[in-house]
Amino acid sequence: MTSQPTVGLQHSRVLKTPLGKIPKVDWSSDGRYILSSAEDSLLVWDANTYNKLALFQVPSLWVMTCAFSPSAETIAAGGLNNSCKIIPTDKPDADPIDLVGHDGFISSCKYVDENHLLTSSGDRSCILWDIQKQTSITKYEGHTGDVMSLDFLTGNPNIFVSGGCDKTSRVWDLRTNSSELTISGNDSDINSVSLFPSETSFATGAEDGTSKCFDIRTRSAIFEYPSQKSKPVSSICFSKSGKFLIVATGNVCEVWDSASATLVTTLSGHDNRVSSITLNPRGTTLASGSWDSTVRLWYP
Repeated sequence: MTSQPTVGLQHSRVLKTPLGKIPKVDWSSDGRYILSSAEDSLLVWDANTYNKLALFQVPSLWVMTCAFSPSAETIAAGGLNNSCKIIPTDKPDADPIDLVGHDGFISSCKYVDENHLLTSSGDRSCILWDIQKQTSITKYEGHTGDVMSLDFLTGNPNIFVSGGCDKTSRVWDLRTNSSELTISGNDSDINSVSLFPSETSFATGAEDGTSKCFDIRTRSAIFEYPSQKSKPVSSICFSKSGKFLIVATGNVCEVWDSASATLVTTLSGHDNRVSSITLNPRGTTLASGSWDSTVRLWYP
């Protein structure tokens, strides 16, 4: 009899915020801090003591996404007002840097390095920004619907993947403005993408409740992970080794063996939609943000 793979995550800590729904969470690169967003504010948490360390107000933004810079000296936040703000973490009252150039909401953002940021938008494009100059360097166009998610590996940001409401995912070279690969293997809007650690494949999470893994070399789907909840997939991420794919669907997180496409366990505890999941840099702790106004940490 073949034994099932195991993943030792269990609910350990609840971080409660009075600020409302949490659309996005992120870890600092050293794993010491957690960032969570709300409608018009950002909270920084101490990952060891679970205390709130700082509150940043971002009025009129209606935050949809946020990210720490590699040094955690700045925070990027984007939302429904079509702009992305860069906020210094040591000066909460300082005027933020505004990155203006998208014609639609900002759905996702990720730092390439301390001075460069990549964003995706409802205007069907992604943009690479020079933060200090407050200018766009390259605009990546090709999607025919809202671009909802992007991802790249910190060690090699030259290759990134995007997914959108045109039911396609695209692989891009950061150094050019054209898509290297377009895959049309999803049957509904793509809400989230995650690049496999080896960069040979990536996963998509879609509105119809399915997640799929695509091989970049063969340009085809190699695995499918049908959610047991039949709810839209809001966020996905691979484990550090790539052995597991974690899928946020409904108010739970499903953990799948990525190679056998079998469900290993389900993480339950949230009382509303899980909107964002992310692993700390060591890959040992999962943070999940939810519309129930909590961040939950799942430990081995």
